[in-house]
Amino acid sequence: MAVTVFHELQQKKKDRNPDASLTLLSQFKAEGLLEPYVLMIKPDKEIAQDYSDYRAAHREKLIEFVDKYLVPPAP
Repeated sequence: MAVTVFHELQQKKKDRNPDASLTLLSQFKAEGLLEPYVLMIKPDKEIAQDYSDYRAAHREKLIEFVDKYLVPPAP
């Protein structure tokens, strides 16, 4: 929800110096990678319980997130 509000405000105000963490979260959402970020980087007890089901249904998104943001490209 915070990302949606941030995105709407950015469209209205065009802030020249937006919060970097909100910008990154907005980018994750645009790429369809917000859920993998939450599951892998910011899980709490309840979210961690959802990991297995999410992985079964969206394994490719988890791999994409890891490849793009967690594992550096091979030299």
